Amino acid sequence: MEVGTVAKESAYFYLEDMRDPRHVGKIKRELDGIPGVISVAANLESHRVSVDFDNSATDLPAVRERLEKMGFRSDVAADETHIM
Repeated sequence: MEVGTVAKESAYFYLEDMRDPRHVGKIKRELDGIPGVISVAANLESHRVSVDFDNSATDLPAVRERLEKMGFRSDVAADETHIM
């Protein structure tokens, strides 16, 4: 059996415009729809969204572009790569 590695990346965005609980649900649905996205968590109080994704299937610019198409101005707070 062949064992492969997965390069998982975690990105953290600050979305100042995320102010409504409906935004949280919409963001999670939209980002979960991107192939390669593993998980999405959003915190309304801190205006932060964290996204874990397989960076062989998608990348940080694609996630950020989706947020911006939804009308959210996004600032990347951090970006980390993990090899699993």
